[in-house]
Amino acid sequence: MRVTLNQDGVRELLSSSQGPVAREMASLTRQVQNRAKQKVGVDTGRLRSSVTGVVNATGDKVVGTVGSSVQYAGYHHQGTGVYGPRGRPIKARPGRVLVFTPKGASTVVYTKQVQGSKPNPFLLDALREVLVGWTIVENR
Repeated sequence: MRVTLNQDGVRELLSSSQGPVAREMASLTRQVQNRAKQKVGVDTGRLRSSVTGVVNATGDKVVGTVGSSVQYAGYHHQGTGVYGPRGRPIKARPGRVLVFTPKGASTVVYTKQVQGSKPNPFLLDALREVLVGWTIVENR
């Protein structure tokens, strides 16, 4: 028996923005986006509302991307200070202090250093929950 593949047809199935692969990628991207919005937590709602997903079909690839354009999204996701990638406290510059009002407090705090904030990997957690059973390779 001999099997001959219609390579143009296979390419169309895999890379068309209207094909079944792109439709499935769009569905998965929406699911990850919605789950990430549920997991992000809410302070003002700005970060939650900024989480978006998009699907691009170019060449022989269909890629779904979920993320946020808010400047502090990466800090929220990865953590800061001792909890972040560097693993060190956040320190004021010599001769200065850090000034902030903690969440839920009415008084201002002056300090030389803080521990930082714990990570909330809402995007990665959402991806893992939606793609249960899939192998996820982190590309940092």
